[in-house]
Amino acid sequence: MLFRSGVPIINALTSAYVPHLAVGGGWISTLSLLNTDDTSQSVRVTAVFSDSQGNTSVRTVDRNLSPRMRSEEDIGFMFGLQSAPNLLSGYLKVDVLAGFGIFSNVEYGTFDGRLLSAVPAQGTPSADFYFSHIAEGLGYYTGIALLNPNPERVPVAIDIYARDGSRVTGRVLNLKIGRAHV
Repeated sequence: MLFRSGVPIINALTSAYVPHLAVGGGWISTLSLLNTDDTSQSVRVTAVFSDSQGNTSVRTVDRNLSPRMRSEEDIGFMFGLQSAPNLLSGYLKVDVLAGFGIFSNVEYGTFDGRLLSAVPAQGTPSADFYFSHIAEGLGYYTGIALLNPNPERVPVAIDIYARDGSRVTGRVLNLKIGRAHV
């Protein structure tokens, strides 16, 4: 097995989703793209944005990554939304148009630096995720971003367990077609 930059090269993605981003209203999101290959790669980035009234817009840009290039770009600038006064949230789809595959992630947080998170691009939807730690209280919280890229609604069960394995609480969400839930 070959490793580059500490990540197995077999994990390079040709099509992937990032389930959450936030732009405007005091929030900033940054997209990182990494080409670990010896050849250039062409990438299409599609963003789906929603405002607080539920209005949705889709925007697309293309980027070229030179061999072994890493890029970081403010998503607001990337899609011409750098002066958005109100919060727009959404998700990204990253497709490699020509090339072997890339690695990608989004960092999002507030301009004042009080809140910051990062999420890697994911290529294959999964039915099960496990988090070894969640926090609530004393200024901490755990957020979960879920995206349904499927052509039908998807029920999602979220269960929280105590250290001893006993179930504390839970609920079921029905994710709409092509929608994110945060």
